[in-house]
Amino acid sequence: LRRTTTAILDVAAANVATAVPNYTNGVASQPNNLAHELLGHVAGLARDAEQIRKAYVRLDRSPMGSTVLNGSSWPLNRDRMAILLGFATVADNAYNAGQIAGVEIPVEVRTLATSVALHCGAYIQSLIRPGDGTTYISSAMPQKLNPGLLVNVRAAASRLLEAFT
Repeated sequence: LRRTTTAILDVAAANVATAVPNYTNGVASQPNNLAHELLGHVAGLARDAEQIRKAYVRLDRSPMGSTVLNGSSWPLNRDRMAILLGFATVADNAYNAGQIAGVEIPVEVRTLATSVALHCGAYIQSLIRPGDGTTYISSAMPQKLNPGLLVNVRAAASRLLEAFT
């Protein structure tokens, strides 16, 4: 996300004075500034990055020594184990680590992936500009332009959403 947002920011900085149409439902609707439009996409990806950082802090906790329910009676140094295993700290509650977090974590990861996919899909859709080489003429309706490759990429991002539902 960092490289993507940096690249988008670079393009935005170079296009502060570039006027572009905004599209709603594939139809040009209002004029906009390209930098403003791109910064809107950066804002969504920045929220995703923030949520991923927050999730990492929650996930970077060693469950070692928690056992299944209430911890271990063995004289374990959980803090030392966490360091040796590369965790930032230990899980605060053995019951949570053994019974609850294991169910929550996959849901949280899927939610994060879904949000990134949604923002990528919206960005990809914004790249589709009729007549700029990203479209092709419909074989069934020659007056219609299809957005080609970008639609396929957006469809792949949408399939990610489908996989998580």
